[in-house]
Amino acid sequence: MHRRRFCSSLGATLAVTASPTLASANDGPLVGPIQLVGSRVVMPVSIGNAGTFLFAIDTGGAFSLIREDLARQLSLPDGGTLNVGVGGVTGFRNTFVISDASFAGIIRQRNILLVGVGPHVLGDQIAGALASGILATVFSELDFDALQWRVWPTGRPKLEGFTRLDSTITRPEGDRWSPFMTASGVVNGTRLRFLLDTGGLSLVRLNHHTARTLGLWSDDRPFAPARNGARIIRLEKMEFAGYTFEGLLALLLPDNQMVDISQGLIGLPLLRCFNLACDPVQRVLWTRRNSLTPGPFTYALSGLAVTQAGDAARVTGVGKGSPGEQAGIHPGDTILSPPPQALQQALNGPPGATISLTIGRDSGQSSATLTLRAYL
Repeated sequence: MHRRRFCSSLGATLAVTASPTLASANDGPLVGPIQLVGSRVVMPVSIGNAGTFLFAIDTGGAFSLIREDLARQLSLPDGGTLNVGVGGVTGFRNTFVISDASFAGIIRQRNILLVGVGPHVLGDQIAGALASGILATVFSELDFDALQWRVWPTGRPKLEGFTRLDSTITRPEGDRWSPFMTASGVVNGTRLRFLLDTGGLSLVRLNHHTARTLGLWSDDRPFAPARNGARIIRLEKMEFAGYTFEGLLALLLPDNQMVDISQGLIGLPLLRCFNLACDPVQRVLWTRRNSLTPGPFTYALSGLAVTQAGDAARVTGVGKGSPGEQAGIHPGDTILSPPPQALQQALNGPPGATISLTIGRDSGQSSATLTLRAYL
């Protein structure tokens, strides 16, 4: 997701903020709950006296978000408009101000500016998203085993069993934006720089130039077409934080996003395998392998990408080695039946499902049958 780094840094005025020093043995952390909800890691946020809502923790976010319908329901003050990008779409968006909020019952902040988004951006149960400053202002840890967010407001704990990453927490000039967190990883033997994004839905994402350089963007390599011309492929090997993962699915972008920051992105489905500690003094990250396995990341087993064209659908992508390719379907073909909505559901069906299609070309109509299967 391309997100312009434009807003004030969340966490800049946390009530517990202090200049961290080494903690004494008696300095324990503040502990608040987190949850894994679908493809998000979330924490409860109390907004004044209006109630408590689930907000995603988004370390790849430059600014915090809130569902605009909820902001208006709560009569939050208008914060003006900002020209920002969310979900790959850049434009002017309304902003709102939360005058007083409590994060996970342990941290309080006043006067938070959030960008309004539509109800489907974050998921059904998610009210908003908190930018990376929520973790990077004071020493903190996300513990995915215990489902806890730990904060050391006045010091730094002893990190037993943690590995210091080749990483950087970079705070943009002027502290106007939330910091971004990058670390190195190795893909098929090549060392790369990754943005660590707990709001990222993919296991691994690579920019277009990087994917081509590594030979991963190739019409001769099996791939599944994805939204907006992206591709999904299976990596041979990914090394991160001292561990090796084989056969991970990776999202390859059709363009280059945030190339000034990183060559790719590691999202929550992989990051959740590690407890993540943020050290804002040394500006580095530490990890410890936990008991979780990589989260799900899927692709359409049909190998087809389509867009609606009136009462039909036009094929925009056909994956190499896919059932769609084997059925003789080509980009530019028109699928006359099933109708678009039913077709989209069928193309994303389970293994073994069979789909009968009516194909339209300049030469006339034909029939094709697909049996869905995992092919990457």
